[in-house]
Amino acid sequence: MKKKQLLEAIKDAMAKARKHPKPKESPVSAPQSTGNLNDTAAMAQEVISLREQVNTMQGEIDLLKKQLRQVLGFLRQKG
Repeated sequence: MKKKQLLEAIKDAMAKARKHPKPKESPVSAPQSTGNLNDTAAMAQEVISLREQVNTMQGEIDLLKKQLRQVLGFLRQKG
């Protein structure tokens, strides 16, 4: 019974992962000339930092998907 529940949970998780679209790169718009240069530089640095975090998280997600596929493959071989 537990094996069946585990397989269903894994399938459900994979289906949910497929529903989420991959993030698309959006170009950074030019800063407005009325803004303070320090604020603009701080925001640009924050954008760079956030993009690095997104890239790191995407790598982790891809790794988890790979591991999930391996688990599913193992369970299918056992079943």
